[in-house]
Amino acid sequence: MQVRGLFALILAVLLTAVLVTVPVSGQGTVRVFVDGEQVLFDQPPIVQGSRVLVPLRGVFEKMGATVEWHPSTRTVLAAKGSTLVELRIGSRIAKVNDRPVTLDVPAMIVRGRTLVPLRFVSESMGGLVQYQAENRTVLIWTSGQAGQPPSPPPPAAGQTITGVITQVRLAQQMGDQPRIVVESGSIAYTITVTTDTAITRVETSSNTGGSVGVAALRAGDDAQVTLSNNVATRIRATYVNTSGRIDQIARTGRTIILTDGRTIKYVPNVVVSVNGQPAQSGADALRQGQFLDPIRLNPTTREAWEINIASGAAGVPQTPMFLNVNRPQPGATVSNPIEVRGTTVAGSRVVASVTWFLGIPVGSQTVTANGEGRFSTRVQIQNISPNSPYLLTVTATHSDFGQEQRQFTVTVR
Repeated sequence: MQVRGLFALILAVLLTAVLVTVPVSGQGTVRVFVDGEQVLFDQPPIVQGSRVLVPLRGVFEKMGATVEWHPSTRTVLAAKGSTLVELRIGSRIAKVNDRPVTLDVPAMIVRGRTLVPLRFVSESMGGLVQYQAENRTVLIWTSGQAGQPPSPPPPAAGQTITGVITQVRLAQQMGDQPRIVVESGSIAYTITVTTDTAITRVETSSNTGGSVGVAALRAGDDAQVTLSNNVATRIRATYVNTSGRIDQIARTGRTIILTDGRTIKYVPNVVVSVNGQPAQSGADALRQGQFLDPIRLNPTTREAWEINIASGAAGVPQTPMFLNVNRPQPGATVSNPIEVRGTTVAGSRVVASVTWFLGIPVGSQTVTANGEGRFSTRVQIQNISPNSPYLLTVTATHSDFGQEQRQFTVTVR
């Protein structure tokens, strides 16, 4: 019996070693800073392939969350304010407030500690995350705070990075500096935007677009960013709009099959709206037979980041949705209030909104296009900075024909 017990013990130790051993690429310890303060772990973060995995408990608790471990189900529960995160070891599907989120790699246990992909920290608890590969440092800022973690040498003037925008943080008041996060390979760059940043955004299938403010940028856009000391001097963003009717939905694979045979995969945090209004149930609002317009795609991956459901459409619209803004013209200098005129599908709801270049909302008006499709309104704005650029966004939405949007900058006297 003693021999059998000893054999069982040795076998259990060997199996445990196999279960917790993970391949680690690169040399040196990965350091983690939360709001400028280094977090010390008994099990340090690791780099597996191109993904950084960090100890969930240590990071979440430092961000102000409480963490519970349920061994019977091998599940971790973390809570912070109204946010509840549920994560099962070995599964690539986590839940944030019952909303499924797909992890880059499954959560795993290493030496008794739960490690999760770095991106999940940002997606679940609202932190801003950056990984600096050159010095193997993870920088995390909690919501509403800005720490002063150690920084690598600034990028050379004129350096250009290409990647996907994953976060846009707008200015909330005068003096704020907006930031965007651009993921390029395994590195997430946090980039400051100023009033001197030249920003363009273009829909590639129609080649429409032009000069815009930072508020026009969206998560999922491809971006080419020219930097100087981690400040963007130029941002060129691109996206693709398409439309179609749902034939089938493969929810576990996050895939929509359209009636024309096209398949579109959507990201875990896809933004879903109904006639331009946010859908509270997110992707669960998608149903067979719905007409979607627009479906915003990343030009490189062709994944959907934003979907609008044109409810009430009984068939594919015979008249395509359109929007023409005749006044003002892009780049024009205008007076306050701003006169907005144009044409669209008759009966469409038209929203004209204005934000300061760095993202502060300053005015909005809503009108309905008349029987000839014409609309006209005046938008009185809070002129924060006279003779500076403002972003004008005009959005037309029709329950049968979908949605169209035009965005461009004007200078307000």
